[in-house]
Amino acid sequence: MFLAAQEELSRRDEAGQSPRSDLGTEEEYQTAQEVLEGTIVKARDSYESHKARFLGYFLVAVLYNENQDLAEAFLQLGLAERLTFQQYVLLRFFELVTENPELLDLSSEAFGHNPSKETAELMLPILDLFQLGLLTEETGDERPATGGLASRKVLK
Repeated sequence: MFLAAQEELSRRDEAGQSPRSDLGTEEEYQTAQEVLEGTIVKARDSYESHKARFLGYFLVAVLYNENQDLAEAFLQLGLAERLTFQQYVLLRFFELVTENPELLDLSSEAFGHNPSKETAELMLPILDLFQLGLLTEETGDERPATGGLASRKVLK
């Protein structure tokens, strides 16, 4: 987690970004400190070590986003802890597909009635992402049932 956070901090520093300006107040500083401690505890307690990297990105995103309500960050941290590493990868995949629709038209790759073992193993983690509201189904005439991110707060 610390290495990912350090890399993200360096990237943002090189891009000329600064941490939130509201961290100077005692109340906001205290809340930010609690978010930091909570993120460290979640990363420490995670049985999936690969998730720690995403928690590092989450922490830096919270500390740099002026629009992020620090109290809401606790709710998002709970959600971040709940996700599996596989779901983080799926979210990134769907984000890439949303940004670059030509990569994959999900409606042409339906699960069908007899999915492969590999496809079947993805069905429940994807359903869980839909139920959490992190994925939505875009409907329309041109690209029905194409996955898209409802919220990218966990990743950025």
